[in-house]
Amino acid sequence: MESERATVAERWALASAEAPMRIPRAADLVAARLRRSVVTGELREGDLLPPEAQLIASFGVGRPALREALRMLESEGLLRVRRGWRGGAVVTAPSRSVTIRAAGLYLAFNDVTLADVFETRTMLYRAAIGRLGRRGGRRARAPLAELAREQAARLDDPDAWWELEVQSPNLLLQAARLQTLELLGGLLSEISTMHYARRFHEMDAATRRDRIRRTTRFRLRYLELLEAGAGEEAEAFLESKAERAGELIFAVDGPETIRGFFEGCTPQLSHEKLAESVAMQLRHDIVHGRLQQGELLPPEPQLAARLGVGRPALREALRILESESLVTVERGSRGGGRIHAPSTSTAARSAGTLLQLGGTLIDDVYETRALLESAAARRLARRGLRRAQAALAQRATEPVAAFRAAVVELTGLRTLAFLTDVLNDIVARHRRTAPAAGDEPHDARASLVKDRHARLVRLVQAGDAADAELHWRRHVLDVDHWLDPDHRGRALDVIPP
Repeated sequence: MESERATVAERWALASAEAPMRIPRAADLVAARLRRSVVTGELREGDLLPPEAQLIASFGVGRPALREALRMLESEGLLRVRRGWRGGAVVTAPSRSVTIRAAGLYLAFNDVTLADVFETRTMLYRAAIGRLGRRGGRRARAPLAELAREQAARLDDPDAWWELEVQSPNLLLQAARLQTLELLGGLLSEISTMHYARRFHEMDAATRRDRIRRTTRFRLRYLELLEAGAGEEAEAFLESKAERAGELIFAVDGPETIRGFFEGCTPQLSHEKLAESVAMQLRHDIVHGRLQQGELLPPEPQLAARLGVGRPALREALRILESESLVTVERGSRGGGRIHAPSTSTAARSAGTLLQLGGTLIDDVYETRALLESAAARRLARRGLRRAQAALAQRATEPVAAFRAAVVELTGLRTLAFLTDVLNDIVARHRRTAPAAGDEPHDARASLVKDRHARLVRLVQAGDAADAELHWRRHVLDVDHWLDPDHRGRALDVIPP
């Protein structure tokens, strides 16, 4: 496990050592060109790609490289390859399932607990309510109010009530009008709702009836507070009730991780997509420790025989996993597939693609990241985190990026750190395609940054959670503006040309 004091540079060095840089091959280059054509709208949902022979001639590659590229994009949800004489590669609109799979894989591999996921999810919901209270009008709140009324009318029908309940998180996140926040919150909802669904349906009738009535009253109350303009009170109300719900839901089994729910986070695959089925099996072996970081897979003939597939399907599966940074295929007499631990890069690429396809602005990403980091500052100001507060004070003189990372890491919430890393990766990808921007504010602002770090430390140590949150959100947005002064109104672009 990474040290809490690992700097951004150290983490980058570690990631580079675990997944060495390689020269892109023909399949990678073809996949990259097609991927960009999809996200820029040159290729639209439902479009049928030209016949294989035409694509081979257009890209100047062989049939194996083209087919590998198409399989990679199919794994990412950007294409669907139809078989038969009327077949071909059809452009599809990717869903969150690929991003959920990547996030679930990372969190499961790192033994992140369900309680950790739930608490981070609550922070995102609270951020959504805060934004709704500050900016959302009656029109933005209307779908939430309608759902609450429908639930109140179905208190005696648990199945119908539950169907409405699973819609509530997405409606809340949508109402906040931040596409990035909606995507990240949706990922955590998918993971945690599966667990809560099991608990809900295992309850005896009396307990379930009581939970239904409490939850419905809770939702009506925070909507009432929002309607009255008491946004801060609505945030505090959500936070207190969610903490109690977390204790009730997760205290039974102790530190249960999401590993047991990884199957449910992955899409069901058709038996005819053999390469993807093999890739899924190898992903599960990595998550459950049957394949270890740095391990060299058996020789190709032996591995194909063990999995009961042909070598072409195995090779395609390895290329899919290589595109996800889970395997590095080394050539030569001592080569083979070498296993790597799941990283945030695959989730970031998938999430970035979804956001770009949705026309998300970079401002949206910056604001969501500021909400997450300021929520972390608020949590550090809570009682019982004295050791983390002392550690933050010791790191106050570090550069901006390192100190921002410390604010998140010292909360101890690994899900929050993962989401922040995903956003950092998306921003880095965007800045590689956008006008040049630095990594640190100009020297002229160094003194101001130092003062703001010190002020956050004082607010955190004083337990002033509200001011710590507000101060840090404003500072983070300032820093992003200094580093990228022309970001206003610019579309996110994470796919290199």
